[in-house]
Amino acid sequence: MPEITFVAKQFFQVSSDAEPVSPENNKTFLKEEVLLTSEIHCFLTNFYESLAATDIWLATKLLTEEEIKPCPATGLDDLAEADMANVCETGVAWLIEPLHVGAIQKFSGTLNHKLKAPTTRLAATVNTFIHFVYHFSQKSLVLCDVQTMKARIKGEPKSMIFDPMAHTPKGKSGPGDHGRDRIKNFLATHRCNSKCETLGLDELNSDDEESDKE
Repeated sequence: MPEITFVAKQFFQVSSDAEPVSPENNKTFLKEEVLLTSEIHCFLTNFYESLAATDIWLATKLLTEEEIKPCPATGLDDLAEADMANVCETGVAWLIEPLHVGAIQKFSGTLNHKLKAPTTRLAATVNTFIHFVYHFSQKSLVLCDVQTMKARIKGEPKSMIFDPMAHTPKGKSGPGDHGRDRIKNFLATHRCNSKCETLGLDELNSDDEESDKE
């Protein structure tokens, strides 16, 4: 059985002008990311069934914690003794996933949802999946910062979505959630393609009203 290399993720700073993320907030953000990943996996499963076949996949994640003195990678070496004792007691959270190496193809940013014209099957599929998620979540979630990387899943080549973020009406799905303003941006800029039509997804416009659900 081939060896698998894993990578570990932790939040240190969510923007260039923000304060460093505390261990407590890091744990909260990572839990939110795991929850979002679980939701997207559910959407993707239903997308497979609705579209019959697709070539995209979703990176899996595992939340874990260090229950001893944090390793140097946490950047917490300089904490005062009392603070270090508290961190050691509560633990430091990490998000673990298999390492995938390859060229990254980006389809949308955190604040800008406008995709380039879907000239490839993958671009059209991703574009439709984002629309599908908005529809399937009852207008309560819009995927953003969508990017893929080539990977082999169960021996088959796939384009794997990794580290997506989302916008929700209340803006509480994670640190990249900018709420209704960015949902409206998605509604105004999304352009349907033949796959959207195949799934019977309604045309979107900036007047479409999103749900108050998260």
